[in-house]
Amino acid sequence: MQKPVNTYRDAASTTSSYIATFEEHLKKNKTLNSVLFSVLDKQINPLSFAVDLFYCSNQKYPKKAKPGKVPVAILECLREWCNSRDVSRLLTGRLKIEALDKVLQFPSASCIKLVCEIFHLEEEKEHVKYVVSCLLSEKKFKVGYHVISALDLENEFPLESCVFPLFFLGHETYVKAYLNKAPSLQSQFIRILDNLVRNGYALREFVETLDIESVKPKGMRIDVKWVQKRFPAFIEYFNVDIRDCPNLYHSRVYGAMAYLFRRMYSEESIDYEPWEEMMLDTVGDHLDIQKALLVKLISVNEAATAFRFAELLKMNRNDWPDVMKNHPNPPPVSPIVRTSSAADNDIDYLPLRLDRSDIHLVDTPEKLIEAVDDISDNYNMVGLDCEWKPSLGIFKEKAALCQLAVWDSVYLLDILALKEYQSKQVWEYLLRKIFYNEEITKLGYGGINDLNVLIETIGCEKKGGQSYRNVVDLLSFFIKLKTHYPEVAEEIESWHPSQRVDQKGLSQLCRTVLGRPLNKAEQFSNWERRPLRERQVFYAALDAYCLLMIYEKLYPVMKKHGLDLIKVLQTKQTPFKAQKPKRSVQSSPSNQPLPIKDFKVVVDNSVGGVTKYLRLLGADVVALEDGDDHMRAVQIAQSQKRIIITAGAAYKKVEWLCSSQYVFLCG
Repeated sequence: MQKPVNTYRDAASTTSSYIATFEEHLKKNKTLNSVLFSVLDKQINPLSFAVDLFYCSNQKYPKKAKPGKVPVAILECLREWCNSRDVSRLLTGRLKIEALDKVLQFPSASCIKLVCEIFHLEEEKEHVKYVVSCLLSEKKFKVGYHVISALDLENEFPLESCVFPLFFLGHETYVKAYLNKAPSLQSQFIRILDNLVRNGYALREFVETLDIESVKPKGMRIDVKWVQKRFPAFIEYFNVDIRDCPNLYHSRVYGAMAYLFRRMYSEESIDYEPWEEMMLDTVGDHLDIQKALLVKLISVNEAATAFRFAELLKMNRNDWPDVMKNHPNPPPVSPIVRTSSAADNDIDYLPLRLDRSDIHLVDTPEKLIEAVDDISDNYNMVGLDCEWKPSLGIFKEKAALCQLAVWDSVYLLDILALKEYQSKQVWEYLLRKIFYNEEITKLGYGGINDLNVLIETIGCEKKGGQSYRNVVDLLSFFIKLKTHYPEVAEEIESWHPSQRVDQKGLSQLCRTVLGRPLNKAEQFSNWERRPLRERQVFYAALDAYCLLMIYEKLYPVMKKHGLDLIKVLQTKQTPFKAQKPKRSVQSSPSNQPLPIKDFKVVVDNSVGGVTKYLRLLGADVVALEDGDDHMRAVQIAQSQKRIIITAGAAYKKVEWLCSSQYVFLCG
């Protein structure tokens, strides 16, 4: 029988051999339980011995950024060993302090959490708080965070000691996790950040008090714009109404006003009527931004429009800017005669082949049930689309209208009106009879995104639910068709050859298949305004009905080639083998790297932080301004032939509007 190890010296002399044995076990994908349990059972003070084992196993690879397999495995086995035995008499205060000290010499989130659990460090709260305070004063914010998180000490430290240093050092994931466990601190964090975006001087003073300059990444510049780009992610994450952040809200509204003004008077890419609606809705609650708008209008010789806005906004004459008070009052301008380059002759665009009487507005539960019954009882295919007011970087997208098109009519579901009835059963009836009904094909263009926005708006199911049935995305369909059946795609594209490249998305698909594009002038309009204008009604109806028209035109050619929508969408391998081009000695290789000066990109708001790094490398970068919508990135990319760099939900939205090879997912 082997004699137990009686002294720490004996234990130390065998530590390296134990570690070597453990490494061999792990290489063979074996657990350490049996061998480590046997070793610990032979020790006079097994917990102290295990701490030494852990420490020595880390010392073997001191420069590793992450803990090795052996240290983690030792702690995991030790936890199981302790759970199966009464070790309370061994857990002395001195041993707990020693364990914490040794794990902090090779800190990692997993090891810190295991040590805190095994040695019940919650019982040494005051000492741990002292240790954390020391770590934070030494600028070891991440290590301090891991200890705080492991022992749920979030409410024991002021935000300025750990949370804000982590935020300004770019560790936003840690900040969210910290505040998730301390809901009472969330509003305080949001309120302080909102005050900081008000002016750069206050921000600089605040950051200086954190004393993080010595640990800040080289070249990192913290200013108001830096905070403004990161702040909204926390507002959305903690589900805070942006209106509860008055300074950021004001900044976003001003940015939205400037964006709308630029679209009208610099780019001329929007009709006057939807522009006026959006502008009135945007600046309605902000007198100073209203005055700034009037000054901008006067500066571009739009005095008549300025006076019209002053009248529509019911502004007191005393609130007018001085430049208007001294200006002769011109006659009012009629919005009907104001047009832009966005509104070409309607003859050039795809018409709706239904009468106005075939478009039905559904604004009561009774009408919704009638519409659902008509569709589910009489049709096996429906065109699906949703409209919502452009967010302009201020509010989250919420569906305002849902269009369901069948062959002889279009139903416009007024989501705003229907929500007033608060009838969840009616929404569930719609979902069950149409969206979850496998016998009805739902044609969409980015249809899953429309459904997700709709479902989130009406609150019947979590976003991204898996219950949708037989939803066909024509965007994905054509991508698959070009990839796997290029000869069929070429035949379709030969129907209406065109050199114009100004149309994208569904409008371009309509041009390709039906010969005419969609008039998208009404897409960017206030879809929450009631009543809807007639141009909005026809636009919304056609946006859904054109999907049926596309299917109708595609059906014969698909049948001729023995294909259908579902078969194409489910294709995973190409039915042909592409021939490799013959290699020429004289020809230059096709995969030559692009010179950085020729790398042209537009960076979305969601990943604005990469802008400066790309510019430092010499790339040609256009960055969206505060308040710019994702559609702005699409427009710039299409007009200037740039690649879009974006992230998150914006990536899916943008990818539907541009070819995927021109959209890059960051993060």
